Amino acid sequence: MVEVNKSVKSLLRQPQLVLVLRKI
Repeated sequence: MVEVNKSVKSLLRQPQLVLVLRKI
């Protein structure tokens, strides 16, 4: 679970992914 949390945090750090998530 720790690895998953790290991956999620890394994804949240990228603004581009955040914009993509908002579009969905």
